[in-house]
Amino acid sequence: MARGDTLDARQLGLVPRSFLVVRRRRFRLDVYHRAATEHRYLKAWSCPIAVGAIGFTTPKGPCFVMAKARNPDWTMPNSSWVPEALRGTTIPGGAPENPIKGAFLKLTDDGVGIHGTDNLLSLGSRASHGCVRIRPRAAVKLYETVAAGTPVYIQ
Repeated sequence: MARGDTLDARQLGLVPRSFLVVRRRRFRLDVYHRAATEHRYLKAWSCPIAVGAIGFTTPKGPCFVMAKARNPDWTMPNSSWVPEALRGTTIPGGAPENPIKGAFLKLTDDGVGIHGTDNLLSLGSRASHGCVRIRPRAAVKLYETVAAGTPVYIQ
């Protein structure tokens, strides 16, 4: 490249195929896919969510899908809301007592992500310990249509 040449971000693979917007106040997750023109995005679908309860706020700001898993094992965190004797206990994926249903998309190094829940009454509220909860079918759809590295904007 010579000085003054323009660089199209698509040449570097920097234009994502999709991105997600988590609207904490509206309790919605919006999924956008790049239109055929590659110069604009269209809302592909949306779903209700639950976000972090008071004291367990879902983090705000830009991030990206760091990793994805279908029906992953869940290890109880070393947090005050977990009884001390159970901290570090792992619950196998697919087990009824595992709170992650369908799929998990990791957003932060400390384990915050988007995952399915069987507690559908929590959707539309501040109920989680920081994660974004969605319906299990929506979690599987997200897992199947969104790649690792996808940008996520949490408002």
